[in-house]
Amino acid sequence: MDVLLFRPRLLLIMTADEFFPVPCLLPAEIGAWVDTWLRQPGGKVGLADGLRLAPRQWEGPLPVAIAALRRACGPEPEMEYPEPTVRWTARLEALIQAHQHGARFAPLIAQRRGDVLSVRGRQPPSGGAGTTWGD
Repeated sequence: MDVLLFRPRLLLIMTADEFFPVPCLLPAEIGAWVDTWLRQPGGKVGLADGLRLAPRQWEGPLPVAIAALRRACGPEPEMEYPEPTVRWTARLEALIQAHQHGARFAPLIAQRRGDVLSVRGRQPPSGGAGTTWGD
């Protein structure tokens, strides 16, 4: 599965099979669009607040393969942001149910670390810990 993304130090990624209205924006306008998206009902206000703490460089959109993403949050011991297995599993199950019932989620945001796109939070795009959104 491919995704669309804005390619900066932080990346905004949206699944190709879902419609997200992404206006034609200049790079300087993308941060404000991301902030607005994250602050709408069902968004991630804490993430929006965190993104305001430092300047961001946004570009895009570009296609990228899900396999190019590396998860940074989960129950595995090597995760940068470890989360207890019970909590991780419960969150994934709740998200899968919501997705199956038509919920719209805030777009995935990833961080570029050299050649790696690191993702944290609700998305298990590269597999592991059970699930990928999908096909």
